[in-house]
Amino acid sequence: MRDWYELKFSLQFRSLVGTEFQDFFASIMELGYPADFERVKPYGKNGDRKCDGYHRSHRRVYQVYAPEKMQVVETNAKIDEDFTGALGHWSKEMATWVFVHNQWRGIPADVLKKLLGIHGMKGVSVLSWSEPELRGEFFLLSSHDQARLLGPAMSLLVGAVGIEPSALLQTRNLFIPRFDESDRNARNDKLRYKKGTKEVPLDSSSQ
Repeated sequence: MRDWYELKFSLQFRSLVGTEFQDFFASIMELGYPADFERVKPYGKNGDRKCDGYHRSHRRVYQVYAPEKMQVVETNAKIDEDFTGALGHWSKEMATWVFVHNQWRGIPADVLKKLLGIHGMKGVSVLSWSEPELRGEFFLLSSHDQARLLGPAMSLLVGAVGIEPSALLQTRNLFIPRFDESDRNARNDKLRYKKGTKEVPLDSSSQ
């Protein structure tokens, strides 16, 4: 089951952007830390006060950013705005500020420098979370909660035909027809149709 959910988690993480990604993050944290993690929703003119989620026992403020493509200038401006805003709104409640993003291939070097540059300001630690950290939180959940988030595993298929999920993942191309280009060329050269009693190549013109 672990192999199946590894695949499902990666597909989900890498396909979501914007508020959908933020909801995915908050749902994992709510299930993992009931009565300890609080999802924050924007209300009125004050919005979310630069906090997308708060973890009481760790005194952590989470800020989620999940663009389709991360641009250095825009991202660094958002980090400045959100971190400075969080300091203003949550200074007494915040020991750690966590920048949660969806860039599973990695963040630009200048964004990393920005995060390192604000680490420790006003006594607040700064962390960066992406796929490895959120995957770790997901696999701390019970199997029931994992299924609530990503749907049931392949238990029906396993029970029906006796295929282990790991084997299925290793051979997932089995269900996708494979066609080699050399086969295509060979078939085009050899394919014939009959006109009367005479075989004629497909690329031949009719007489």
